[in-house]
Amino acid sequence: MKYFPELLKHGIACTPRYVSKVSSSKPHSLSNSKRKSTDGDHVWKISLLKRLKSNNTDFKDQKKGGGKDAIAGKNIIFVAGLGCIGMDTSREIVKSGPKNLVILDRLEKPEAIKELSGMNPKTKVTFHPYDVTVPLEESVKLMKTIFDKLKTVDLLINGAGILDDHEIEQTIAVNFTGTVNTTTAIMPFWDKRQGGPGGVIANICSVTGFNSIYQVPVYCASKAAALSFTMSLARLTPVTGVTAYSINPGITKTTLVNKFNSWLDVEPCVAQLLLAHPTQTTKQCAKSFVKAIKENKNGAIWKLDLGTLEAIKWTKHWDSHI
Repeated sequence: MKYFPELLKHGIACTPRYVSKVSSSKPHSLSNSKRKSTDGDHVWKISLLKRLKSNNTDFKDQKKGGGKDAIAGKNIIFVAGLGCIGMDTSREIVKSGPKNLVILDRLEKPEAIKELSGMNPKTKVTFHPYDVTVPLEESVKLMKTIFDKLKTVDLLINGAGILDDHEIEQTIAVNFTGTVNTTTAIMPFWDKRQGGPGGVIANICSVTGFNSIYQVPVYCASKAAALSFTMSLARLTPVTGVTAYSINPGITKTTLVNKFNSWLDVEPCVAQLLLAHPTQTTKQCAKSFVKAIKENKNGAIWKLDLGTLEAIKWTKHWDSHI
């Protein structure tokens, strides 16, 4: 019973009798019901306390996952690295000298790849056509192709996104399911339970995952889902060895926000309303993005707005206690 007060500190809502009952892997006989905990009980409780402390550790106290420099000399996969924010971010990444930048994109832009390839002799830039809505099996095959060639990958950036609430299924497929599938596809190569070395995931979500633009609820919900998924990945680091953080841009001047459709046409002029307020450029967003990559902080929820980078402190209103 000496561990029970400590368990309560970590939010375990149970009685001493219940803790005693589940603490042993073998059932107690009635004749031994009053005896002290066995060695197995002791190990179980110590293990539980370690797990609780690990799960309840604030993200700011967690170690950085990629060393002093998370870009220079690294192998990076960038999904949707040729889009508006993506292209400017790719430029900033190449300036920092990764060993390999592998761009996966639905858009084929040979001129963009040529530009990136000529920016830094230390960096090799390659391209693979990729649609994040393909079946998971196709994503796994592509990851195998990349790992067979590079042997190791240090960072995966998931950046695919669309903004059009008329396209409900496509919005969810690209903004959320695509992020989940691409992440799932890379995990067998990284997961420490399978002998992997671990890795880092940066998911581009959105500030609308904090507070929605209510005229585009499908888009906002898809980004909130991606944000929640990323937060779970970060909590799973002790299990998988893979760290994760979210990149959440504010309103940025891109082709996505110049004109887009609201859900059920509830606000035909929503793009104009947004752009009437201060926004940031894609170059400003990209510079903040690279700063976040270099911080390499597991579980960080980065807000990239008006040319600034800020780590958001998430308010916890409920806890599963596991």
